[in-house]
Amino acid sequence: MSIFVFSYNTYANDIEIFYAGVSYLGDSQYITKSYPFTSKINENLEGQFVLDKLTREIVKQTNNPLYSVNTNSLADLNNENQLTMTLAISSESTSIEQIDDSHRLWIQVLAQVFIFDFKKMQIVANQPIALSYVEVYPEAPSEELILNVFREQFFSQNSLGMLELSNALSRLKLNNSGKNTVQVASVKISDAALQVITTTATPKEISQKAGENFTQFLSSNQGITMLPFVKGHAVGNKLAGKFSDGRVYSLELPEPDYAIDIEVTHFVKKIHDTKSAGTSWIYVARGRFRFYEPLSGQNIFEEYLFNGITKIIPASQKNIVEWPVYQESLFLLFDQFTKQIDIPDRNWLSIHAQSSDKFKELKKLKEVIESCR
Repeated sequence: MSIFVFSYNTYANDIEIFYAGVSYLGDSQYITKSYPFTSKINENLEGQFVLDKLTREIVKQTNNPLYSVNTNSLADLNNENQLTMTLAISSESTSIEQIDDSHRLWIQVLAQVFIFDFKKMQIVANQPIALSYVEVYPEAPSEELILNVFREQFFSQNSLGMLELSNALSRLKLNNSGKNTVQVASVKISDAALQVITTTATPKEISQKAGENFTQFLSSNQGITMLPFVKGHAVGNKLAGKFSDGRVYSLELPEPDYAIDIEVTHFVKKIHDTKSAGTSWIYVARGRFRFYEPLSGQNIFEEYLFNGITKIIPASQKNIVEWPVYQESLFLLFDQFTKQIDIPDRNWLSIHAQSSDKFKELKKLKEVIESCR
């Protein structure tokens, strides 16, 4: 089965897609709570929402020979014969860590470019986008400062965010019905892992972010289009979203040919070195990764993998926020593992895997991923 749920008998230049603007994934009642900063900067000015206007210009300037996008006006969702495109924001996170007299601000925004058949309410194509920002400030960042970061770094004409949108639009592929599909099916955070982290995020939110980030790393590092991870945004196999102007949609997702289950089992820290100036800690993230065929239940790859990163905690530091460090260690594991699929390395497995006999499984996984390109 393919992510592309129907085929076209027309030439690429004849495929017209209508841009519908920015949308937010999830229950429409909780958009402002789930996306406090992106929803706040997306003001309605003179009848146009800021992010709709901005992204429409980026779509207009980006060329993809596989299709053309009508950007003269937003898509008419009452027209059932249209292919519709949206930039769907799926996650927004901010954290502030105090280090002595400094304050480290970390921001992440995750999104997907969706093209869907409005009549069937089915996804035709998608491309994930991940945006991150880290900076240290002498004073605690105010809400206004954070809003300005969102505007300047992610949502302005020449920002990193719009460059990533342009790149995603250029990579977007249509009508590839011969390729297999893969999707993160579930992400579980164990009780043991939850007990050692302090964060305002709920287990459901942590799982959603982990699933979206693994999807982003696997898609980018292996050059494949993946079905989106939607456990936190979907009921059954239907994905809910809301446009800037309040219109809502619900998209049906196909079943994947290959699925991935992830269980984050442990977050552990160990002392690496101690000096009068401070202590060096190793923050370890450990998880179980299972790739399998949902129809047969046959395993392709299953293993416990782990990764550690070193962080120096100054003796004078009073406020220690450890969750961002554990999360960085986990995401680095995602990045390294998904790169290993393409170039399996026995040495990497010997360091990061629980077992010593997973090289053949990793090579088999490489074949599976190649069938999804």
